[in-house]
Amino acid sequence: MRRFSPVLVLIVAATFGPQAAAQASGTNVLQNVSPLASQQLTALQTPPVPLTADALQGPPDPSTMYALAGLSDTQMAQYLAAYRAHMAATWNTRVATMSSLKMMDRALRNGDADAVRYYRLLTEQLWRQIRADDVGFDAALGSILPQQQLASYRDWRKAWERGTRAQQRLQLSLVDNAALVR
Repeated sequence: MRRFSPVLVLIVAATFGPQAAAQASGTNVLQNVSPLASQQLTALQTPPVPLTADALQGPPDPSTMYALAGLSDTQMAQYLAAYRAHMAATWNTRVATMSSLKMMDRALRNGDADAVRYYRLLTEQLWRQIRADDVGFDAALGSILPQQQLASYRDWRKAWERGTRAQQRLQLSLVDNAALVR
């Protein structure tokens, strides 16, 4: 039987915990908020992309994007320049997130609950920053890709996110089942 890292379990709990709590309470947290703020908060309530190795690596590399959207030579050069600039701008945050995950795993193995809490919060903060940057990059693709190619990319992105969430749910259920066996 395969045993999953406790860090994975913490990330899953951090990802799904607040949403599950809101659903369980059955309260409408948007009832006393202005319509504009309500729309913005509703957009923020969409399930975040789970922190996985693939997600941490950022948007599709140029060769993947070429295959996904059938880029022309000009589009490929533009995407390559945008991709390199984006990855250079977010590289330190991506490395810091990876380091924070490793430190959280080490603290977990050492039984240091305070350090686990600290690194979990740090990882969540770094991941939110990376996701915001990646969402901004995706939004900027409209200046490179025409509508049909952009739609193709967005369809792929939605399918990838669904697959990532499904994989995370499967891993969580396996971890839960392993805990029940013990």
